[in-house]
Amino acid sequence: MRKINFLQAFLIFLLILSVGIGSGYLILYYLVPQTPIGQLVARVLVLLVASIGIGLVCRFAIPTRMWFLKLSFGIIGSLLSILSLDWFFPTTYGLLHDRVFSIEQWSIAEYTQTGCLLLITLFIAFIGRKKTTPVQRELSKPELKKVISKKKPASSPSKVVAQKKTKLPAISLNSTAKTKAVRKTAQKRNAPKPVIKNAAPAVKVKASSKSSLNKKRTTRNKNNDVKLKGTEDHRCPYCLEKVYKNDPRGIVICPDCGTWHHRDCWEITGSCQIAHKHEL
Repeated sequence: MRKINFLQAFLIFLLILSVGIGSGYLILYYLVPQTPIGQLVARVLVLLVASIGIGLVCRFAIPTRMWFLKLSFGIIGSLLSILSLDWFFPTTYGLLHDRVFSIEQWSIAEYTQTGCLLLITLFIAFIGRKKTTPVQRELSKPELKKVISKKKPASSPSKVVAQKKTKLPAISLNSTAKTKAVRKTAQKRNAPKPVIKNAAPAVKVKASSKSSLNKKRTTRNKNNDVKLKGTEDHRCPYCLEKVYKNDPRGIVICPDCGTWHHRDCWEITGSCQIAHKHEL
C-alpha cells in the first residue's frame, strides 16, 4: 500500500481547493456573462463541476484504503471551495449572507446545495474504483525452493530413476547428418578414457603357445637349450619416433587398439592416430 506523508497530504489538499475554486471561477467568469442563463442554472453548474473535479482528485490522488482521508478531504475541500466562490461572487443562492457564514439563517435551498455537493463528491471519490492488481516481485532463491517443494509431490526413488532413464535426446529423422553427429557424440561419451602414464614401464609381451612348441622342437641337446624372449618396439604414429617404457615425454595408451603415443603428441590431436573400425 502506498503511504502518504504530511507534505503530500498538504499538497493534495491544495490541489483539491485549486480544482474546486478554479472550475467554479471559469464558469462564473466566462460562461455566465456571455450566455443568457439564470442564477439558478449557473449555481447548479458550479456545484456540479466543482464536485466532479474534487471527487476525481480524491479518487486518483489518495489510495483506496485511506477512506477517512478521502472523506475528510472531500467534505472540507468542497465546502471551502464553494464558500470562497460565494465570498468573491455573491449571488442570491450563495451560502454566505452579508459575508457572514451562519447555518441558522440557511433555508432548504442552502441545505440541498451542500447535500448535493457532498453526495456527488463522495460518490465519485468512493464508488466504482477499480481494484488495484498486486505488483509481482521477484522471489529470492530460498523462497523459490520452498514454492517448488510445496508444488512437487514427494515421489519414490524408483519413479525418479525411471524418469531419468526415459529421458532421451531428441533426434530429427529427416537429416542424416544430425543423426551421425549424435552418434559420434554418444560414442565419445561412452568411449573409455585413455590411459595416461608418466614414464610408465613397457608392457611385457608373453610368448605364445606356438613359441613354446618351437622351443621343444629346436632343443637338440639338453646342454644347449635355446630360449626365446619376445620384445616389442612401440612407435608413436604421430611423430614416428620410438616410445620407451620410461619415456620422459610421457606415455598415453589408446583404450581401443592399445597403441602407444607420446603424451605431448596425444594432447596435440586429442585422439588416437590409428583408424578404428567404428569410425569408418
